Amino acid sequence: MAVYLGIDWSTKSHALAFINQEGGTIAEETIRHSAQGFARLDELRSSLDVSAADCRVGIESSHTLMMDWLWANGYEQVYVVPPRMTASRQASYGQSGARTDSRDAYLIANLLRTDLHLLHPWRPHSVAIQALRTQVSLRIQLVAERVREQNRLTELLSRYYPAFLQAFSLDTDVGLAFLQRYPTPQAADELTWSEFEEFACTQGYASQHRTKTFAALQRTQPLALAEVVAVSQQKALLLAQRMQQTRRFIKETEKSIQALYLEHPDFYIYDSLPGAGEALAPALLSKLGDDRERFPSPATLQAFAGTAPVTEESGKWRKVRFRQACDKEFRTIVQNWAKASLQKSPWAQGYFAQAKERGHSSARAYRALANRWLAILWTLWQSGQPYDEEFHLQRVKARKMPRC
Repeated sequence: MAVYLGIDWSTKSHALAFINQEGGTIAEETIRHSAQGFARLDELRSSLDVSAADCRVGIESSHTLMMDWLWANGYEQVYVVPPRMTASRQASYGQSGARTDSRDAYLIANLLRTDLHLLHPWRPHSVAIQALRTQVSLRIQLVAERVREQNRLTELLSRYYPAFLQAFSLDTDVGLAFLQRYPTPQAADELTWSEFEEFACTQGYASQHRTKTFAALQRTQPLALAEVVAVSQQKALLLAQRMQQTRRFIKETEKSIQALYLEHPDFYIYDSLPGAGEALAPALLSKLGDDRERFPSPATLQAFAGTAPVTEESGKWRKVRFRQACDKEFRTIVQNWAKASLQKSPWAQGYFAQAKERGHSSARAYRALANRWLAILWTLWQSGQPYDEEFHLQRVKARKMPRC
C-alpha cells in the first residue's frame, strides 16, 4: 500500500498527516520536537503496516534535525517540497484562506501523491561533504562578519584617527597590531622612527613600505576633541581585537576546508575550473555534493543556484524575471566564480562580451555566464572529467559551423 507522509515542521512541534493512494487521511497527529516525538512518528507508521523504506515523506526544508532522523531510521524516499509550491496550492484546498498546521501537513502529503514526478528524493550527503559544507558556510559567515567589523572600524577611525587609515589597511595583521599598540593620533604623533622600525621588524612589515607609512602617520591632520578620542579609542581597541580574532578563525577554517577538499575524490574536477581557486572550488564541491542523482539535469542545478531566470508567459504576454526562490549562498558562490573566470578563461571573456553587446547589464551578464558555467560543471560532474578549455572551445566552434 502506497502511503504518503506530510510533515509541517517547526522548532517545537511537527504536524503529521498520513494519506493513502486515494488521498484519504489514514492518520494524523502533532508530535513534539523530541526523541519521544520522533519515536511516535515511527509508531504511527508501523501501525499502518508500512515499512520506513516504502513511506514517501514530504517536508519543506532539508536543513532540519528531522531530516537527519528520517535518513538515519531508514526513510529512503524523502522529498523536499518547495514552500512556494505549497503556497501556490493553498487556494485549492479552501477559499477562505484559513490555515492550520495539520492542514498544511495534509497539503504536503497530497502534493507528493499528485506531483511526485515534479520532485526528486533527497539523500544525505556523505560525511566528507557534510563536513566540507559546514566549514564553507562558516567561512562565508566569518568573512561577512569581518566586513561588518571593518566597516564599523573604518567609520570610527575616520572620525578620530584619519592618519591611521592613510597609513595602514585594516585588512592586514600589521595594521590591526599597530592600532592596538598606538590607538590614538597622539600616540602615533609621538612615535619616533626607531620605535616604528622596531615595531615593523617585530611584525614582519615589508621594509619598502615603512618610509611611506611612517610619513603618513606623521602628516598633520585635523584633531578630534579630546573627549571624542578618549571614548573612541576604547571602541576601536575592541573592534580591532575582534577583527584580529575573526581573521584568525578564517585562516583556521580555510586550512580545514583545503584539507577536506583535497581528500575528496571529486576535487580534481573542481580544481580544473578556471578562476575557481582555493576558496570557490571547495565551495562549489560542497554545494553539488556527491549524489549524482540530486540534480538530474543542468536546469535543476541552475534553478537551485538561482542563475536561471523565471519565465512567465500567457498569450502574447511574456515576462522574464530574476529568480528569488533559490539557494542564495550558492548563487553568490557561482557568480563570484563567473567573475573570477574572466581572468583565466578566453571562452568566458568572449561569452561575457557577447552578453554585454546584447545590451545586458554587468550583473545580468555575470549571471548569464554563471548559468552557462553551471551547465558545463554539471556535465563534468556527471562524466567525472576535468575541464579542458581547448576541448570546450573546439566544441563551441563545431556547434557554430554550418552543417552540410
